Amino acid sequence: MNSYKTMFKMGKAFQLRNLDKCSDNCNKIRDEVEVFKKYTPLVSALRAPGMRERHWDLMSEQIGMDLHPDDSFTLQGGLDMGLLEHLEAITKVSDVAMKEYSIETTLDKMQAEWKEQTLGILEYRETGTYVVRVDETVTQLLDDHIVMTQAMGFSPFKKPFEERIVEWEASLSLASEILDEWVAVQRSWMYLEPIFSSDDIMQQLPLEGKRFATVDRSWRKVCV
Repeated sequence: MNSYKTMFKMGKAFQLRNLDKCSDNCNKIRDEVEVFKKYTPLVSALRAPGMRERHWDLMSEQIGMDLHPDDSFTLQGGLDMGLLEHLEAITKVSDVAMKEYSIETTLDKMQAEWKEQTLGILEYRETGTYVVRVDETVTQLLDDHIVMTQAMGFSPFKKPFEERIVEWEASLSLASEILDEWVAVQRSWMYLEPIFSSDDIMQQLPLEGKRFATVDRSWRKVCV
């Protein structure tokens, strides 16, 4: 459509300048574009990036002919097969392929983003141990991805990736639960550690002090 509009405008512009041959050339190209325009939906459908073997199988079944293009396949070859007569069926399969492709690429993008994420491990005061710093961007990304993955679970085009979606959602949910529990325990430990580091407190609360010391040893084994 851009080519058609451009040739139309240029033809008028040349005509106003009495450049008739240039104007005729624009009109000729515009006519060629107009003829080719009816083929573009077919080209777009056949060239959809999400087309996989299962889509070619379905398309072949629906149009009643073997359509599994290879490197030697040409548009003219497709026209000679009469594909234009089956444009509606071809387009429907192509649309499904593109919607499935959107799910696939979104999953790939989410998983790729987590390869770059890290948790900060910091020394905590003079305790000889460490704490985890969970950046807000990490938790926000985790929440966003859980919502996106859950939304995919309701898509009518999820079937080829259903198992992958379920596994990915489970992984994200598990990571979220682990971080929440870790931060909760860590917060409690950071509150209690300076209290039970006091000899006076240990003398006043010997039983509680022993309990904390047991938890503290376990915590340090995990964190060191």
